[in-house]
Amino acid sequence: MGDLDSFHRFDEMIFHLTGLTSLELKCHSISNIRTLELDRILETLPNLTYLLVGSPMLDSTKPMYKLRSFGFEPRLFSIVKPSSGQLFQKLGDLVSMAINGPDFSTPPSATKRISLQGLGESLRRCCPKLEKIMTTEKVPLYFYILPASVSESHLILRGKDVTEQQALEDLQREQFEEAIEVFSNLTHYIANSWSYMAAEDLRCLGVKACYLTHVELGADPPSSGYSNIYSNLDFHQQDIDGAQKRHAIASLDLQLFLETCKHLKHFDARGPTIHLEYMTPFGRELSRLYYQPSKRHGGRQPVIRSAKPWACEDTLETLSIGFGIISCCPSDHRIVFEQLGRCRRLRSLTIRWSTLIPTLTHGVDLLADLAGSLEEIVLTHQSKWVCDDRATLEWMVTHLSKLHKLEMPLRRGSFLAEKVKARLSSAGAAGILHVT
Repeated sequence: MGDLDSFHRFDEMIFHLTGLTSLELKCHSISNIRTLELDRILETLPNLTYLLVGSPMLDSTKPMYKLRSFGFEPRLFSIVKPSSGQLFQKLGDLVSMAINGPDFSTPPSATKRISLQGLGESLRRCCPKLEKIMTTEKVPLYFYILPASVSESHLILRGKDVTEQQALEDLQREQFEEAIEVFSNLTHYIANSWSYMAAEDLRCLGVKACYLTHVELGADPPSSGYSNIYSNLDFHQQDIDGAQKRHAIASLDLQLFLETCKHLKHFDARGPTIHLEYMTPFGRELSRLYYQPSKRHGGRQPVIRSAKPWACEDTLETLSIGFGIISCCPSDHRIVFEQLGRCRRLRSLTIRWSTLIPTLTHGVDLLADLAGSLEEIVLTHQSKWVCDDRATLEWMVTHLSKLHKLEMPLRRGSFLAEKVKARLSSAGAAGILHVT
């Protein structure tokens, strides 16, 4: 509805809008925010289900409201302490929450620190229906209260052999089963810019989240790790258990999340890549000869699973991720394509920050089972390879019948772009090419 600072008769205005269901207010100064009473707005507008406002005040003595979607800015926490529960305890029907705007880690007043654990506890206690969380900029949240048994060393250790590694991963899963969920009905988590979800919370979501279908992790934070941002925040008067410390998401965390999250439909990881060593059983020696294409089977060999299975293979529809592979050996790349080919509902595949080579020799033929679902393939500008091999392009056009978009980081009019376009034209599919 515009800038609240210009509305001198705000009470009179909203009195004539009692049927309003959606409201956005902009507050540029703290003085206006302090005079804004959320209760007055919600009482006057009983049908309001969506509210986006700078930093409102809430009277905890008033009854429950119908608000289902609530967006706010981090400066809200310099006025109202989330740990008190005053902000959320009358919003029991809240389904969607968006935290927008500037740096969450540096409140206006150094004496008014943010308690991440207090915020999570308020939401867990007061907003049991919360399903969707969206964030921008630096917004770290606790998604779980971890048990004291969680050890920092277990997250970073690697076993000396297959048995020891499996024992470590089983121990981690058991420990995360004991974690207390903050958002028990969470279906969507979307970080629109920097992602400050921690490795511990991501692993817990994979093990415990029963309804989670949509995760966007955003890009890596500009600072290295999580120690800088978390050290600026109030850890419950610094008496928080050491097990609550958080760490940045790494390659192994992404792999273990995909191995355990059963209902995932959309996954976008714009930060770390999955390294090949974590996709395969630890310590396994792989045969290069086995993965070479064989004419005896019509160019396709029977595939024996080499990558560890993802729990979401039967549900995943959209995937945006990178893969880190050190070698150019076809057998290594075929392991990745074999895994992707098992996600038989996959409609959109985006490869970013990746060294994956997209040719038939390196495993593109293992996507054949996606012929009935795959509609678009995107190779971002961060990808180290483009698909310009004639045989591979012709195979895609022939075998991936639903493919209508092939996007590659090619400069329009460049020699490479024209070459790819000509090869697709000869296969009768020039229209699917998109250059970035």
